[in-house]
Amino acid sequence: MSSRRAISLACGFAGGSAVLVCAAVAADKHGYFADRCRLRETLAAVQAAQPPAWPTANGWDYNWDKRDPSSLVNGKRKDSAGDSGSPDVENSKPKATRHIFLIRHSQYNLKGDGDKERILTPLGREQAEYTGQRLAALGLKYDVLIHSSMTRATETVNIISKYLPGTDSF
Repeated sequence: MSSRRAISLACGFAGGSAVLVCAAVAADKHGYFADRCRLRETLAAVQAAQPPAWPTANGWDYNWDKRDPSSLVNGKRKDSAGDSGSPDVENSKPKATRHIFLIRHSQYNLKGDGDKERILTPLGREQAEYTGQRLAALGLKYDVLIHSSMTRATETVNIISKYLPGTDSF
């Protein structure tokens, strides 16, 4: 049996089961089963086995990583929201933004036997040139380019770094 057919069969079974359960609940609500059916007890058991719902707005800890400025003042955690305007809180707010770009190597020769033979194709070199130009056009300050030791990654970084002067490459 093909996977498509198996998925269709499983979805049909699940959908049909859901319709039957909904019909049984509706019939039980209207008293069609009287005392002969224990549907309510079965549904109660199913509901008891369900995991609890996601925390509500009151129960969710939005400062789960303790990076909120009000929790960083004097090393003490403050739970009150009224401290947000104090000068200590304003001084604790982060002043810098970090940008992390993940760039995959450009197109390379797939037919090479080893890593040394898997060099960039002419299209791959052109892709790296365009990537370097685009990164330079963003106007951000780049500190470091980190890459793997694979030939295609090293070659891509060498081309990109021509457009980003003053960056270290590791």
